Amino acid sequence: SVGQVQVWDNGTKLGWFGSTAVDQIYNLGPGTHATTVVDLDSSYRVLHGSTVTYTVQALTDGVQIVAPVAEETVSGSTVHVVAQASESVPVSQMQVWDNGVKLGWYGGTSVNTYFSLEPGVHRVTVMDLDGQWQILHESSVTYSVE
Repeated sequence: SVGQVQVWDNGTKLGWFGSTAVDQIYNLGPGTHATTVVDLDSSYRVLHGSTVTYTVQALTDGVQIVAPVAEETVSGSTVHVVAQASESVPVSQMQVWDNGVKLGWYGGTSVNTYFSLEPGVHRVTVMDLDGQWQILHESSVTYSVE
């Protein structure tokens, strides 16, 4: 049985979890990354491992929607929304809207949450606001729920 799961990036351990699942956000610097997830037994022997290689682009001011991906089709009614903001001024909150309906607001510069949505075509918009509740930037993607 699995004793823990570890996450590694470019040979550096990012974290370990005493369960069989990982749902975590890591802020990685720009460049090429090889992220590996391994599960270990209670004697710390590796049972399985999987690696994915990708490139992280440098942040620019604004809002980046990580999920859902543009033109993605989400199976089931649960949609995972992940977004982050980078600004030269403090961000007080981020707001998530779907098809013109506000789904929620979140303090800080990131969103990582789930929403139950009806089947059909959706357009998620994420915006970041300053301390005076003025919109700094917003970003949108269109996706489908089936």
